[in-house]
Amino acid sequence: MPMPPIDRGDLGLLVLRAGTGGVLFAHGAQKLFGWFGGHGLEGTREAMEYMGFTPGRTSALAAGLAEAAAAACCWPWAWPRRPRERRSRGP
Repeated sequence: MPMPPIDRGDLGLLVLRAGTGGVLFAHGAQKLFGWFGGHGLEGTREAMEYMGFTPGRTSALAAGLAEAAAAACCWPWAWPRRPRERRSRGP
């Protein structure tokens, strides 16, 4: 069965959600793990304490987890919806 065509609105939402989710994930991974050139949890803790957030470690962990959770919320809905087929119930 051929797939239905994707309209421009669905494609735009796909690009927007996938891009936003990717950026949020990368930024959260910098804070939590030090990936992508980040300073990790310890560096983020120091930055949080310098900015006046106490306790710094809890604030850093909350910031990193919030960004990772936001990324996770973007990705499942990044793909366009396909219309469901209706099945008949008997003759």
